[in-house]
Amino acid sequence: MNHELAHASARALLGACLLSDRAYLDASQIIDGSDFTVAEHTAIWDAITATYEAGERIDVLTVQSRCPNVSLADLNALTAATPSVSGATKYATHVADHRLRQRLINASAEIANAANTASDAAHAADRARELVAHLDMPIGKGAPDLDVDTFIANTDTTYDWLIPDVLECRDRLLVTASEGAGKSTLLAQIGVQLAAGIHPWTGQPIPARNVLIIDLENPPRLVTRRIHRLREAAGPNLDPRRLRILTKPEGIDLTARSDVRWLIDRCEANRAELLVIGPAYRMSSGVAERGDVGGEDAAKRVTRALDEVRIRANVALLLETHAPHGDARGARDLRPFGSSVWLRWPEFGIGLRSTDPEHRIEYTVEHWRGPRDVRQWPLKLKRNAGRWLWTPVMPTGTFRSAA
Repeated sequence: MNHELAHASARALLGACLLSDRAYLDASQIIDGSDFTVAEHTAIWDAITATYEAGERIDVLTVQSRCPNVSLADLNALTAATPSVSGATKYATHVADHRLRQRLINASAEIANAANTASDAAHAADRARELVAHLDMPIGKGAPDLDVDTFIANTDTTYDWLIPDVLECRDRLLVTASEGAGKSTLLAQIGVQLAAGIHPWTGQPIPARNVLIIDLENPPRLVTRRIHRLREAAGPNLDPRRLRILTKPEGIDLTARSDVRWLIDRCEANRAELLVIGPAYRMSSGVAERGDVGGEDAAKRVTRALDEVRIRANVALLLETHAPHGDARGARDLRPFGSSVWLRWPEFGIGLRSTDPEHRIEYTVEHWRGPRDVRQWPLKLKRNAGRWLWTPVMPTGTFRSAA
């Protein structure tokens, strides 16, 4: 659309709105003041809007009182330039079309600059996606949303369990503990048990699911020692094709598009329904000391990437990361180390606190994030207390089943 047609459409639209409240109502479903490219047109539109919202009649006199920099002659010229009041929707669409084209041109210039100057083409691609993500023609306000009774009647509230009463499809569970507490082993055990069709808390049979475990910290030899004992505990219950193991001790960088695509590909290639991955601090570049999971910006980008993986690959996420060191009194905060983004992100956040720091055999399960739904959690977890490496102590007693 050329500039002359867009300018004429803007004038025709404003004239129609000055002549008819109905024209304003129709146009306001499509555009707002930011869609005009001429400052005077924006000022007139804002004055028309203020007049309507004040419950007053829209006419040139009332609008001019709210827009003193525009003369009555100019407003009357707008009404005279309006071919048809009933064409307000068409004129508004022309205005929106022209504004979108201008925004695309501006975004294109910025994308070209990023492509020429960015040190990493993947970062330039990320910037391009950000710039055009919200550029589109307005779709109008449309009909009202569902009323409460219709919403409830139309919503299926049936749980889509991976682990009954514990984890649903696409849930996010983040586990924290001190270094060496065995949280990696705990998460691996839950993954093995799910792949073997064993409920991790009750020991009862459940449908077996496809699980992908990605260790971002330990070399294959160490991971194999851990998994081997869990594999033996699962015995014939485990179809090995349901459990896939991958080690990347160098970590990954989910602030880079290439690694996000890689993680999605691994989940889809293995048909994973649960992704066990961690620690979180090895999911972005520049791994910090003491297990810091990164600053605010890095944490936002990593969690956004994990959510993309979760949605596109249709997997639940089971992650682990370190808790901060203790304070002067020796107490340890079990919340994730680093950005507060990690506090708000998962559906469930639990920490493991040793009841005997010297021997570290028994751990209480503490919730550092208020659960978004009622689920079944152990009161405590004991290490090497049974067939499995970890044994849960449930509110009704200790599970020591041989299943």
